[in-house]
Amino acid sequence: MEAKELRIGNYVKYATQETLVLDLLRTHAELGYYKDSIGFERKYDEFKPINITDEYLLNLGFENWGLGTQWNNEYESYVRYVRHNDLDGTSNFEIHYVKSTYGNTEHYQYIISCDEDDRLNWGEDLEYIHQLQNLYFALTNKELEWSSQAK
Repeated sequence: MEAKELRIGNYVKYATQETLVLDLLRTHAELGYYKDSIGFERKYDEFKPINITDEYLLNLGFENWGLGTQWNNEYESYVRYVRHNDLDGTSNFEIHYVKSTYGNTEHYQYIISCDEDDRLNWGEDLEYIHQLQNLYFALTNKELEWSSQAK
């Protein structure tokens, strides 16, 4: 993970604890520091990205709608994680956890979708919470935050 990927509001992991980036302190040109929600200033190289998981998606306000129907076939299946009517009041913001099997190779990836049938796959896997937060903010101009039931 590079420091340039980080922005205020991102969730990262410090040691075993999730923390929120509250401020970016540019005290060194390329390294810099960030201030976290625990109350410390930390170097960028002290944090790790948080992998996207079912638990984290639920904590970010997504609902698990189970197996999708639009693209399921013998080579592909996916689970839909949905923020219902989140984009414009009528369209869902979705993450599909896709399992693809072609030949002897299985591939798993997270793909963004607007409602079930409009996938956005730009050729890169979506792996980390901060990537999802940054894309969500770019598309909606809203922060993706932990729900009130979250840790």
